[in-house]
Amino acid sequence: MVPREAWIAVYMMADRYRGTLYAGVTAQFITRITDHREGRGSGFTRRYGLTRLVWYEEHMLMTEAIQRETSIKRWPRQWKINLIERDNPRWDDLYAAVFEWTPVPKWTPNSPLTSPTSPETAPSAPGRGATGRPIGRGPDRR
Repeated sequence: MVPREAWIAVYMMADRYRGTLYAGVTAQFITRITDHREGRGSGFTRRYGLTRLVWYEEHMLMTEAIQRETSIKRWPRQWKINLIERDNPRWDDLYAAVFEWTPVPKWTPNSPLTSPTSPETAPSAPGRGATGRPIGRGPDRR
């Protein structure tokens, strides 16, 4: 299995919904997308503020990925939009979903000192209240 850092991928970045587009290819997907988001990517993405990952496609071989990127770069703009909207109709930033990023809970002096996985703060199962009892109409639940 290939480590996630070594993903070969073709991707598209945008600045907003149906905004400026950039198509790229990389053998280090996570690093490259992070670079774009932090202003260390290509001059084009930096100049136009393209920080939103709106589409990507994994490949097994770099040669295939380069061919795909070259092909996409030659496409009319509408074809690129259609490709993005087939899988991501709202043009959501896929960065968080792809890299499973979750914000670190913010601790404040008045908050309880519990970890997110402790029993006191663990989310209850769907359809259950904080006590773990099913949510219903009353004690008899008829």
